[in-house]
Amino acid sequence: MYLQSAYHTRLADRLLLSYGHTPWTRSGRSWTGSPVWSWAIPCALVWTDRQPRARPHWPTCWRRWYLQRQELRSDWDYRIWLEVDPDTIISRARQRDVAWLGSAEIVEHRYRTWVLPTHALYTSLINPEAHADAVIDTQDLNAPRLERLGYAPVLSDGVVVVDGLTLADAYTHWDGEDDEHARRFGWYPRRSTLDGVRAFILQGQRQWREGGPRRTLALRLEDTRTLVGGCETRLQPDGTAEVSWWTFPERRRRGLATRGVRLMLEYFSNTLRISKFVALIERDNYASLGVARNAGFIDSGLDTSGPSPMLRHERWGRLPRRSAAYDSTDGCS
Repeated sequence: MYLQSAYHTRLADRLLLSYGHTPWTRSGRSWTGSPVWSWAIPCALVWTDRQPRARPHWPTCWRRWYLQRQELRSDWDYRIWLEVDPDTIISRARQRDVAWLGSAEIVEHRYRTWVLPTHALYTSLINPEAHADAVIDTQDLNAPRLERLGYAPVLSDGVVVVDGLTLADAYTHWDGEDDEHARRFGWYPRRSTLDGVRAFILQGQRQWREGGPRRTLALRLEDTRTLVGGCETRLQPDGTAEVSWWTFPERRRRGLATRGVRLMLEYFSNTLRISKFVALIERDNYASLGVARNAGFIDSGLDTSGPSPMLRHERWGRLPRRSAAYDSTDGCS
């Protein structure tokens, strides 16, 4: 079978382990006898006698199909899945591979006979997209689109983006916390530490990766990807979910939290079919009460199950689309 013979696994292991001695290698035709191997590209290069040389211990990017085969999966530290449809694959191959296959017709025949069926089998057996750390839609090479980062979705309404928190966000998230934030989440007068924020982000990434109940998302501006807050869904065993959100002080009362919460609710409604979302909000938190109202929640009375009474807000079913402008009420819940 083409998929099974696509790689010489022992040679692949040896190549990976000894890569510091073999920089910039196109191995497809010289070592494996299979055209499936392609480029191994060091992320940092120095030039010696016009030849690229990999610096020792620098990371290396490998680009080709079938790299998430079970035999190779443990060798990768980070996996990126490039999403593209079959017609686009063939169109690009007809332009790229004529030089070594002879004609566009031979290229297309090869892809339709061998490559695409093998690719379909590979995706059905391995499900590489589900195991990837990032998913990028490359349908338009001039405008690639990030669809998922770190197992969290990438959602946008054109004004804000909701995606996964990364360690690069730690300082901004820590610096954005004020007394209002600490009071609403119950740890005032204590404040978060930078190490504590890093631990929070890492734990959130693990929850996404392992399918845990706590799903934390970053809230960013669409145009600059500036971190301005976040939102979170905590899945419950009965098919419901508790939600909360927060916005940094200088970004409040601009409608950003409302947009982020609506994206989050729509995503979990569509993917996990959550039956009911619940938000518990303090009675004097007027900004968050406005976010709940604009995101489709209904006041369901007083909740006294926690240490202090909270107003319980619920939202059932799928969130209907609204054409009206977003109200500029943001806060922390």
